[in-house]
Amino acid sequence: MKIQLKFKASASERSKDRVAAQLKRRGADRVRPLFPGDEDEEFSLLHVVDCEDQDVADKLLRYLKRSRAVEFAEGEARRRLIK
Repeated sequence: MKIQLKFKASASERSKDRVAAQLKRRGADRVRPLFPGDEDEEFSLLHVVDCEDQDVADKLLRYLKRSRAVEFAEGEARRRLIK
């Protein structure tokens, strides 16, 4: 599962690093920028959290929604291929 999040523009680098560290401690496989290297301020606030375990991903999403450094967080839409 992937979780997309946007940090608040007012969030310091330190608080963003703290959130990323907490996500890894809580079971995230990887935390990465959605647009690596982009210099646009809005795009640089967007990140993706990769997590294989659905239960862990649900807990991470709840954590992110409570974080003061995060503007929004949402799970990736679940899709099914219908033949």
